[in-house]
Amino acid sequence: MIASVDHPSNQLSYFPFRFTLGVFYISLFWSAATYSQRSQTSLCAVADTHLKYTPIGLAAGLPAPNRTTEIVVLSQEDKSLHFYNLNKAGSIVLSKSFKPKCAPGVIARSRVDSDGAVEFVVLSANKRSVSIVRKKGGSIVESVISLDSEAERLIVADVNNDKRNDILLFGKGSSGVSTLTGRRDGTYAPGIVLFPELSVSDLKAMDLNGDGITDILLLDWLSNQLVLFYGIGRGIFSEQVSVNLAAEPAELGITEVTKGRKIRVAVTLPEDRRISVFTGNTIGEFKEDWTMTIDGTPVGIAFAHLNNDHLPDLISSTDKGILVFLSTSMTQFSIPTVFGVWNEISSWAVFDVDGDKKEDLVLTDKLAKRLILVSNADYSGFVNWPYQYSVGKSPRGLTASDFDGDGLTDIAVVNSMSSSLSILLNSGNGRMDGQRSVPLPENPLFVKTVSSPRTRKQTLITTHSNVDRIAVVELDEDIRTSNTFTIPTSSNPYVLFAKEDPVNKQLEVLVRNTNPEDGSLALSMFKQIGVGQFIERSLRPNLPDRITALTVDDLTQNGMYDLILVTHDSVSRNSTLSIGLGDQDFNFQTMKSLFAYEDSTVCTRNIISGYVDGDAFKDIVVILGSPRNALAIAFGQGDGTFRDSLEWIEGIQALDDDAFILRDVNGDGDVDITLIDRGRESVVVLYGRSRGVFERPVSICSSAGVTSIRVASLRKYRVQDLILSNTAKGTISLLFDPFTK
Repeated sequence: MIASVDHPSNQLSYFPFRFTLGVFYISLFWSAATYSQRSQTSLCAVADTHLKYTPIGLAAGLPAPNRTTEIVVLSQEDKSLHFYNLNKAGSIVLSKSFKPKCAPGVIARSRVDSDGAVEFVVLSANKRSVSIVRKKGGSIVESVISLDSEAERLIVADVNNDKRNDILLFGKGSSGVSTLTGRRDGTYAPGIVLFPELSVSDLKAMDLNGDGITDILLLDWLSNQLVLFYGIGRGIFSEQVSVNLAAEPAELGITEVTKGRKIRVAVTLPEDRRISVFTGNTIGEFKEDWTMTIDGTPVGIAFAHLNNDHLPDLISSTDKGILVFLSTSMTQFSIPTVFGVWNEISSWAVFDVDGDKKEDLVLTDKLAKRLILVSNADYSGFVNWPYQYSVGKSPRGLTASDFDGDGLTDIAVVNSMSSSLSILLNSGNGRMDGQRSVPLPENPLFVKTVSSPRTRKQTLITTHSNVDRIAVVELDEDIRTSNTFTIPTSSNPYVLFAKEDPVNKQLEVLVRNTNPEDGSLALSMFKQIGVGQFIERSLRPNLPDRITALTVDDLTQNGMYDLILVTHDSVSRNSTLSIGLGDQDFNFQTMKSLFAYEDSTVCTRNIISGYVDGDAFKDIVVILGSPRNALAIAFGQGDGTFRDSLEWIEGIQALDDDAFILRDVNGDGDVDITLIDRGRESVVVLYGRSRGVFERPVSICSSAGVTSIRVASLRKYRVQDLILSNTAKGTISLLFDPFTK
């Protein structure tokens, strides 16, 4: 291994004694605290599979009594129907593929005859025909019906009360609702056109008044109305009951009719980015009792029972993710919890896929070509769901701690696109409950757990680098409510360290930031002086060269912060690792250069401090990115001095300091290095042998889409498990004991 040591004469010229700490300034920042009700859990584990085609639609149903749910996905490229099942192991298995006579466009499930099996009704992509697809034995039978006019959507319902399902076809480009009447032999005949004076964007069928005859509830998008038609019999309907809406409606969701003959109706108003909910009764009285403006355009709406309170919950989707609104009363809903397990939804549905009589979520990701199933958080069916959990949109930084005080390690992750903090509580044996979601300021990227002597209250610090903010999130004792306030910072902040003073119970946060003019790094300390009130002390070293990496740690074990940084000399094209020992007033002694090394491409990225070689003294690891792709280790001697040379590990392309862990992961007593290696596209471990010597990197798993990793004991004491946040998938994955050789 090769290393270079700076001579004392070079130290004096590089860091002259006129070096000053920089300009200190004191600013008082105040940001109004926000008190939020933490959302309850609803959806949880994720099973998914990659598709070899672009999905454009789906439907789910039970193909025969006492059989598992079957999911049918429409493909864009081969214009086929693909049939999938979820097996006991939690894997999605392709069982059969079928290519209909006409390219498919829209699909729905239906019971056409009395054999108990579910058939699938497919509207062609050209909108001019409908196919009835049945499974008979080991084969698939299709019958095709031509349409007299084009249609965009369809549902299946008995509208003429002959105990046989009919097909209703409609769309914004059509006049009225066309029908195909079901016949005794399972075939269909063209029927009448219902409501020809209306243009329907969505439609539902139910028996509202209990007379045994189907009623129709629809959205007339031209007149901005919710319209109810009472069925009289034989496909005849009474005069309409109309409810005016605030904007043009798109989709409609309804609950089952209660014993008191009431229903809840949800309507999406995309132009207003709003969802409105009404309560209706048998005489056509509809009252809007809840509405919410959401972040993004709502696409699709459905009621579902996601917990055990017997109140209907609400699900919709936007470009921010799937939104789940849990009922808080007969008429009110919680703020939405965002589930971001997709990139671009082509279709979604609510259905019990694991046989536990609890509703789950089925969806297709058009961009990533995935079929995704998300379990109910209280799942108990025959399926052993994977240890992969849905969180918010674009999860990033992770932290692990016991948040609810039950002695088990829990997980928290920030979601950048849905601006939320997801908390997964460990329910035992490593199984996580569904996310508890806390709203956050815009675009969180990292999260740190505050080092605190308290055990009953948890505080987290989130970093919002793109908007120059950090946020303090205080969770109550049972993780039901949170108190959040933000602190403005300098450009591109990153929280290095946060702790609570054990005496005055106030926070101290160290933040690394960037000078936007030259990219040089600086340091700020935020000390709390009151609720939501902080004083900032900013350290801007007066150095001739740009600081390319910076961190702070107690290297002398005296309880003080020491400053470690790397500067780059553009003339010599060298980088220098330096240290400044700190005192209790956050002052630093004159900077002392430790090592210089060739860095012509300025590839030094990060500094990590921690225990590397197993002794009682903290060490320093410098991460060099492309094209050098190496780690440089300075072994500490406990007094701010280091061994005579740097130790180099070549061929490592570490992602960043949020995906780099110094810990004994295999229980052999030697510290190991676990990191995301961009070159290998995997999470790798460099197992320690002794005294800071490491074996060649071993790949643990793929790092595709993974942006942050943590190691913690989730189910067995002292057995280290791996936690991954997958930004592309919107999931947290757990690998139990992956490090044992």
